[in-house]
Amino acid sequence: MVRNTGYSLEAKSNNSLGYGSSRAHPTMQFRYEKGYLINVKTNKVFDVSGGKDVEAQKVIMWNKHNGANQRWRIVYVDQFKEQTKGLIEEFGLFANRPFYIRSRLPNRRMAECQGNHDVRQRKWRNNETGQQWVFDPVMKVIRSKKWNNRVLETSNRSNGLGNMRCYTPSARWW
Repeated sequence: MVRNTGYSLEAKSNNSLGYGSSRAHPTMQFRYEKGYLINVKTNKVFDVSGGKDVEAQKVIMWNKHNGANQRWRIVYVDQFKEQTKGLIEEFGLFANRPFYIRSRLPNRRMAECQGNHDVRQRKWRNNETGQQWVFDPVMKVIRSKKWNNRVLETSNRSNGLGNMRCYTPSARWW
């Protein structure tokens, strides 16, 4: 009999076997709550750097201060289709349902995964999959729809502040 422990047996880089978590590292986990995207480990929030409502401005993690540059709206691609199943309450997001992360600043730009791994706010473009995200209910992460192997992650600073990036995770052992 195998008991579900939340860990999986995985191959390590040195060709040995070890236990890895079936959930992503907490720096990759975010919950959506009352208009804020919050990192579950650090409690820091998505923030448009410097509060500047301009094209290609970086999205960072910052201490919550209730500014408009920290408020976001999750807009599902199929927003007109009512969905009552699939909400992962712990994270405030629907599983496997594509969505946009839209700023509440006046220009309402979208958080976009750039090719160089940056997350920046950009003007909405119809069918631009770099602006679409999906909540993965298995790993409990927000994935890029354009690059399915990339997830939202905050840079690994000890204080939890820093740039948001759209990054290909490596195995994490802890």
